[in-house]
Amino acid sequence: MRLYFFPALLPLASALPLVLAGLGALAGVLRALRRRRLWGWLSLALVAAAGALAWSKRPPPLGELPRIIPIPVTDSASPTISPPQAASKGTVPLSDAWYQMTPRHSFSGLTLTPGGLLLIGTLERAVDAYDARNGRLLWTLPQTEPLLGEVAVRGSLAWSGGGLHQTVRSRLTQFDLDRRKVLWQREFPGHIEMPARPSNDGATVYLASGPSGIWALDIRDGSTRWHAAIGHADGTPLVSGEWIYATAQPDETKTESRLYALRATDGSVVSSLTLTGLPWGAPTQMGPRIAFTTGIGQVNEVRKTDRGWLHAYDPTLAKLVWSIELPGMALLTPIYLESEDLLIVTIKTGELIAFGASDGAIAWRLKLGGPTMASAHRLAPPHQNWLAAVTTSGQLTLVDARSGKTLHQETVGPNSTSAPASSADQLYVATPEGIAAFHLGSVR
Repeated sequence: MRLYFFPALLPLASALPLVLAGLGALAGVLRALRRRRLWGWLSLALVAAAGALAWSKRPPPLGELPRIIPIPVTDSASPTISPPQAASKGTVPLSDAWYQMTPRHSFSGLTLTPGGLLLIGTLERAVDAYDARNGRLLWTLPQTEPLLGEVAVRGSLAWSGGGLHQTVRSRLTQFDLDRRKVLWQREFPGHIEMPARPSNDGATVYLASGPSGIWALDIRDGSTRWHAAIGHADGTPLVSGEWIYATAQPDETKTESRLYALRATDGSVVSSLTLTGLPWGAPTQMGPRIAFTTGIGQVNEVRKTDRGWLHAYDPTLAKLVWSIELPGMALLTPIYLESEDLLIVTIKTGELIAFGASDGAIAWRLKLGGPTMASAHRLAPPHQNWLAAVTTSGQLTLVDARSGKTLHQETVGPNSTSAPASSADQLYVATPEGIAAFHLGSVR
């Protein structure tokens, strides 16, 4: 026997208590009409509906919260000095800082916290935390699904969401990095493939949960502030002032998507715009405009059917100012380089392309030497004009984002799905088997 489910119906799950309450109220009204006690039954039905509404906004009980498990110090847990690598070349001196073998398959992008932790989600359903100074594994947080999206961090709070495209139910976990304690956990219909995004005021966290759409949660306890069932949404919502921008596929039988503008206060739809391709990646702020990608395909091997588009949207005019078909499928979120007004996209075939933000004209293109499954990373200041990209064959390339010039190439490990991370003086690169840290030099 094969079990089928309909993703388009998943957003109705959160409304089930209200539906049941409504049916109960209707039955009560009919009985009251027969017995001529209408007002009493109406009052009872209203109380039941109010209770159902309050219940539906509470996080469902999930049992005991997971605990962060500290890792004892052992000789086997100590990092080595040099990663296994081939000869490097380039104008930027990179020296080895440390290399750490990982106990689980590193899967998500790396996140460097203000407190000096390297966080990464794994294929084996856990968040692992490493000391960014020396690579030692400090603790692990068990999860219920593989983690493709990187861990989101704001101050001492962090959020991890799990699930792959076929996942029916997924969870978002909020935990405190300083206290090493899980604060709450919510379950959602669908999957969480990209990071959650906290609001600027620290009161709300927004996320996309696949077929169930966009959610706004109270950071204090994970309760629902609002839910927008706009269709299948995978990209992290963009918070821009009083607006939330998100792409979604309203009808999963059609190869088209929409860009939605939602009110941040209640999630109501203010406007929507029909787009070519399926929603892909997350919208990014590009000066006064918003950039985002759509596509056809998945993050895996390159296929002839892969397609991609890059769009620029003007919120003031409420329309696209330009839209370009890409030479392949783009990976996740574009990078905006403010100093040059450039928008840089990573193509799955292994190419970086920089577009002028004003008109979409190509400024430069660079082939990385092979396909990639991880978006390029823009380095932290003072190297904010550099990009780091890793191919599936294991080649790390440092690029000048202003010109597209290759600065350095280094061999790391193959089959990485993880975007790198960086600090002021170090670059961190993860592969399924290990994490390598490099000291960053300056351009000669």
